[in-house]
Amino acid sequence: MAKITAALVLGLSACSAAPPAGEVRQELSRFIMAQSRGAATQWRLAAPLGKLGLDGDTTVSAPEIEFFQAGEPASKLRADRAVVSQSAGEILLSGNIVATSADGRSRIKTSKLRYDARARLL
Repeated sequence: MAKITAALVLGLSACSAAPPAGEVRQELSRFIMAQSRGAATQWRLAAPLGKLGLDGDTTVSAPEIEFFQAGEPASKLRADRAVVSQSAGEILLSGNIVATSADGRSRIKTSKLRYDARARLL
């Protein structure tokens, strides 16, 4: 009886294990994702391809992200790649990142950038 119970417990724990990182559940072309608070859009991400992972993260290629303040565009970001983590509340961008203010007067280039969606900070 102890062997059956142990096997059942091991079998059930294997079923509840977290999915392997990087495994893709779904691929979407012309991918769009946005985050809002109430009726106000905080950011909007568009990319030619989005891969929804089994781990809950979304990986996108060539993303363009527009950030808003008080309902108006505040800045735009372009990058080679981004990972949106809903659980961590962040967007991790990498490769040839260019951030531009809405008025075009400010511009930043970098290879890596993290956006904290909860604090609304780059």
